[in-house]
Amino acid sequence: MTRPVTAADLATARALLDEGDLDAFFHLADTLADATGDDVQSALAAMLRVAGGADPEALSVFLAANAFRLPRTTVAEAARALPEAS
Repeated sequence: MTRPVTAADLATARALLDEGDLDAFFHLADTLADATGDDVQSALAAMLRVAGGADPEALSVFLAANAFRLPRTTVAEAARALPEAS
């Protein structure tokens, strides 16, 4: 059983994102992907969208690796940061 996600986990993820430490952010996001709460998934999707704006390739890799674990709405929202395929 995984431990519940706390507000501190989300604050840490946001701080990593704000500092531009995308490797550490995506590592923590991997843990947050298992959270079941809509509030956590909504916050995660928003942060993933920001991370994708900074590094679309990293977001694409993260979503490809975790799409089966993430709620569809989280994937769809985060994917909005990806450039349109031409």
